Amino acid sequence: MVASVLVQLSNKNIDKTFDYLVPSFLEDEVKIGKRVQVPFGKQVLEGFVLALKKESECENLKSIQKVIDEESILNEELLYLGKWMQKNTMSTLINCYQVMLPKALKAKNGVVVSKKYDTYLTLTQPYELVMQKK
Repeated sequence: MVASVLVQLSNKNIDKTFDYLVPSFLEDEVKIGKRVQVPFGKQVLEGFVLALKKESECENLKSIQKVIDEESILNEELLYLGKWMQKNTMSTLINCYQVMLPKALKAKNGVVVSKKYDTYLTLTQPYELVMQKK
C-alpha cells in the first residue's frame, strides 16, 4: 500500500503530496486524515495522509516511520474545504489545513494530544415521569 502524504513544509514549490510506502505493521493504522512521520530529504517531518492507493508511479519510495494520531484529524469536510481554500486563495495546501486546526494538532508541533471526554447523564425514564416524582 502507498500513502500520499502532504508534508508540513509551506513552500509553493513543494505544494503537493509525496508517495510513501506503508509498512505492513502500519497498514491497519494509516488512514486518510491522520498525521504521520516521514523521512523527507535529510530530515524527518510530519505530514497528513491525503490518499491511499495500491501502487505508485515513483520508484524507490521511502516508508512511513510512525503514525501519530489514533483517529483522523482531517475529516472529509475539512479535506474538501482545504482544497477549496487552496484553489481560491494564494495559500499552500498545508497552510489551509493548519489554519483550521488547533495549535496542538498542527503537523509541525510534534505533539500527541490526549483527548478528554465528558460524561453526560441519560434519562432512563421520560422527562415527564421524572418531573412528576419530584
